[in-house]
Amino acid sequence: MTKLSNQKDIKKTTQKGFTLIETLVAITVLTIAVAAPLTLAAQSLMAAYTARDQVTAFHLAQEAIETVRAQRDHNILNVVKNGGVVDWLDGLDVELVGAGSNKPFLVDSLSTSNNFILCGGSTASSCDYLKFDTSTGFYGHENGNSSRFKRFVRITEVPGTNAEEMTVRAEVQWRAGILGNIRSVIIEENIYKWVAGIITTP
Repeated sequence: MTKLSNQKDIKKTTQKGFTLIETLVAITVLTIAVAAPLTLAAQSLMAAYTARDQVTAFHLAQEAIETVRAQRDHNILNVVKNGGVVDWLDGLDVELVGAGSNKPFLVDSLSTSNNFILCGGSTASSCDYLKFDTSTGFYGHENGNSSRFKRFVRITEVPGTNAEEMTVRAEVQWRAGILGNIRSVIIEENIYKWVAGIITTP
């Protein structure tokens, strides 16, 4: 009995446990295994935010183009229906390239008084940020809190068209994150005086 008891004691004393190095290695492997999915999730979330901002900016730029086109159509239809003499770009309050300081202008599709407002200077920094109305979910310049998006438009006469074709360039800028780079979405479309033969003021 004594010999058997001594053998059990020897086995107990010779059993190995985890060393400090093995413990540190295990913790390192576990940390990497947990950190990798978290990093992937953070990158996916950032990509989702970037995609959301790009989609918003695209629609804001397209809205500006459509608002300019609607004003063009309003002017031409006014001439056709009422026989008046109105410039087909009347009401846009724009300065064409080569005329004046070529200031960009703001577009507010929801404004009840003025849909088109010249910026303070010839650079984008002189233009105001759009406001976001949380009660309606719309962007504009009259109601709501200042958003991260800045939208401005320039109109350029297409050479050789006798001022009957213009290029409308709408740009939306925003900052990606607090310290991120300035991103932008630009849409350019040509608009035309689509009724031939009508007389408008130059």
